[in-house]
Amino acid sequence: MAETPKKRGRPFGTGKNQLAAKRAREYEAGRRASTAPTLNQGRGSVPTDPLTLSDDDEEETTTTQAPANDLETATIIVTLPKKYDIYPPGLRAKLSAMYRDALRLEFEEPSAYTPKVHYSVREGHFPRLTIDTEIDTLSQHGSHVVANMQLMDKFMAIDYPVIKGRGKKGAWIELETPTVVANPQFMLLHSIRHGDIGWGFDAHGCLSFHTVQIEGTDLVISGSFVQKMETVVSDSGVKEEPVDI
Repeated sequence: MAETPKKRGRPFGTGKNQLAAKRAREYEAGRRASTAPTLNQGRGSVPTDPLTLSDDDEEETTTTQAPANDLETATIIVTLPKKYDIYPPGLRAKLSAMYRDALRLEFEEPSAYTPKVHYSVREGHFPRLTIDTEIDTLSQHGSHVVANMQLMDKFMAIDYPVIKGRGKKGAWIELETPTVVANPQFMLLHSIRHGDIGWGFDAHGCLSFHTVQIEGTDLVISGSFVQKMETVVSDSGVKEEPVDI
């Protein structure tokens, strides 16, 4: 009698069970690879610090990597409000970089606020080549960045054609000087045309706006600026003085 051939069965763990197990192992391996820190000579790799703005100088959103340990990083993103779009791209880019660097410094070297030094938002009207006039202090702030933004808020409310976008007369003129000067002297070193608005940052990073108006037969400079000040206590009392360079 011929022997009936035995029916071969699939070994245990093959087929669907084996395929499912293989996929589970591949998924777990991929998950571990995606979450594991990148190592560099035995230490965690920290991303490079992109401190420089783009060359086109038209982007107000900047990022930087705050100091962190080997396995952790923190990203600082600075985006100026849309209301500041009326200001030139170069001004916005520099202010954004200042804000970012000020926040970054707080991560690197945390320090308590010292009320002795502050930044005043000021304005005045005076004849050319002199500052012998009364200058009003509008507000005071502990940070030059906050003071700069407060100045921008106040200045944008002025009815200048350049700000309101009316007509073609007038332009934004960036003020630069090869010497190290603080406001208001920094602002007074420049000459601009009637209808233009001069802007720039002094040696302390303080912003200023500079305009020229004709009043009768006189040429009058109007200046709005941030000035670094300090509170000085002496036998004669307490007074504010500009901070020297």
